[in-house]
Amino acid sequence: MVSVIVYSFDGSERLSKCVQSMEAATPESHEIIEAPLKSPRGRPLSMTESLNRAASAAQGDYLVFMTADTVVSAGWLARLIACAEETGAGAVGPLCNMATGLQNAPALKPGTVLSPDPSKWRPSVRIAMAPMLVRRDTFFEVGGFDERFGPEGFADDDFCLRLALTGRKAYIAGDVYVHRLGPRHPLQGEPERIRILDGEARRMCTKSGLDDPMAAHPRRDVLGLVEVEGKRVLDLRARTGANLLECAARGARVAYGVEEDPRLRRVAETYCPAEETKDGRGAEGEHPSNGALNGTELGILRSLREASSHRPYDVAIAIWHLECMTNPVSYLKRLKQLIAEGGVLLACVRNAWALSRLLPLLLTAPPPTYPRPAWGPCAAPDDVLGWLEESGYEVLSVKTAYAPPLGKEPFLNGFMKLVKSHGFIEDPKPELYSDECWFTARIKA
Repeated sequence: MVSVIVYSFDGSERLSKCVQSMEAATPESHEIIEAPLKSPRGRPLSMTESLNRAASAAQGDYLVFMTADTVVSAGWLARLIACAEETGAGAVGPLCNMATGLQNAPALKPGTVLSPDPSKWRPSVRIAMAPMLVRRDTFFEVGGFDERFGPEGFADDDFCLRLALTGRKAYIAGDVYVHRLGPRHPLQGEPERIRILDGEARRMCTKSGLDDPMAAHPRRDVLGLVEVEGKRVLDLRARTGANLLECAARGARVAYGVEEDPRLRRVAETYCPAEETKDGRGAEGEHPSNGALNGTELGILRSLREASSHRPYDVAIAIWHLECMTNPVSYLKRLKQLIAEGGVLLACVRNAWALSRLLPLLLTAPPPTYPRPAWGPCAAPDDVLGWLEESGYEVLSVKTAYAPPLGKEPFLNGFMKLVKSHGFIEDPKPELYSDECWFTARIKA
């Protein structure tokens, strides 16, 4: 039996519509549990608290977490279970119009049925908390959802990282689509929402020892700047291995990642098997071999020294990495020995000139509404260009990432005037104040 746990933000009539669609599309044995909004003493419960309490009362071998604005289609549950059983996944999520990252799908009509296709199942370091299918015993063995995270936070990231640390993977069932209508509950004001997200992100980093709260998410925007199909790729900061999985999905021939942090490496090795060390022994005294995904050879390495034994690489990726180096010029020179002739270096650097960093220094006002929280090492774009030039690289392109369309950020026009009036930059340009700068370079001939 399967226990379907439904959370309703406000107890609206959408709960009954969700149940009706589920009953019509779910012939499998199941029970439906409404997640409580309040404790027995009347205290309001957060979403994570509510789901944990409902899971404690569930009887099914599998738990499915979803929100009351969800519309399912025929075969949804059978395929999620099939994906879990055939892959051995600890948790499985479907495609969804309101999901982020790899689970995101175009807004198809509610009730859309996709053709069964196990070839569309793919591992993903992180899947969304709702909808999510997980074995009941696995859910409690991992410890359930961390109740310190709220619905706007990183409860699903945290859960999936703990899942990976037990050696279990999360999977996306790409042949299952569920539709969400959007929650009916009062949306918080923009400054308040950003304040909450900022706190949640910091909590995620503190708890897991991360410098990037989105470490479990593949940087598809950055990876899209270079062609990796058929190439040998080296990720200089593999973190959880999410970017390596994305490279595999894009058809890379080889995708290796370097990760020195033992805890993050354990997560990455769950998805990308550990590489042998020079003496032929793995981390646990075993003799592991590289794994493969979609024809891509995958592996996690402990250092650049290990990476050098597999050179040359056609693409080297440094995401939020160069700005952390004490001597980036020396590091970049060392990388030249690993990159093939005609190969490229793709570097994503946190911008020291970003709006989210500068505005609080110039105004005693709330932080801006869109950019990411302003923390961690950063570098000015001019400095990065200087590092690359001094190290013997030719810069092919420089792009910036700005969350909203330029001109639609409410703080931007006022900020431009403020920067100019302070004499900070004579001719300020909006693109200079993106939170990130992306550099594509190759070794000079």
